[in-house]
Amino acid sequence: MGLLELEGRHRIDARMRTVLLITFLMLCISIAVSQSASTTASGTQQNSETAHGMKTPCVLDYDNKSLADWWLVGFTAALFAASLLQFGAMWIHARTLHGTLEKTKTIAEAASTLARASAIQLRAQLIVKVHYPIQGLAIGQSPRVGWDITNSGLTPAYECTYETWMAVLTHPFVDFPPNADYFRVANKSTIYADHVPVGGAIDLSHNLTQHQIDGIQQNLWRLCFRIHLQYRDVFGEQRFANFAYSTNIHAIEPLPKYNDSN
Repeated sequence: MGLLELEGRHRIDARMRTVLLITFLMLCISIAVSQSASTTASGTQQNSETAHGMKTPCVLDYDNKSLADWWLVGFTAALFAASLLQFGAMWIHARTLHGTLEKTKTIAEAASTLARASAIQLRAQLIVKVHYPIQGLAIGQSPRVGWDITNSGLTPAYECTYETWMAVLTHPFVDFPPNADYFRVANKSTIYADHVPVGGAIDLSHNLTQHQIDGIQQNLWRLCFRIHLQYRDVFGEQRFANFAYSTNIHAIEPLPKYNDSN
């Protein structure tokens, strides 16, 4: 619930409480006046009886009391009717204000969605493109995976760094083991939109054996690698992007566990 909606409802509640309080006070005053008039009329009748030494009807006092009672009844009825009319008017106003607040909320949500969409289009979007086929995927050689980082967004990616993992693992893929070949670039760089791609490469730290190549050819093992990017966009938000693949002699496919971004 928005601040504007809360403020509107608080105003309506305050007005209704004020109306009810005023109505209650006026009813109390009416009752007090009625009791006062009754007491005055009774006192006047008793004084009249005492002065004459006998009980005699006081027509004038009775008429005055009756007139006062009818005046209070009429006043109370008019007050009640006015309170009902004011309450109805405030209820209509509350419904109208509620509709206005709902429309305002919808407009605000649409504006927020549009702002987020605009920000997504404007911010940096880093993409890794892997060179294929993979070099060195043979007996006695060390595989080397080349790749390029491009920025498909409209603004630069600041303070960009990356980490890489590589290992020959059983298929299907589970995760990279602790002894996988790991590398982290030491320097941060800025990658501009629609600029020359920033190149990199991942090298396996050992040559492939006959046993490993046989397993890769039979699709029991695969060469797996992952690239993890971190950078700051133009809005100051920290972003990341993961790209991971497994490959054999014939094909390359993404690893779903490590293909995501924020």
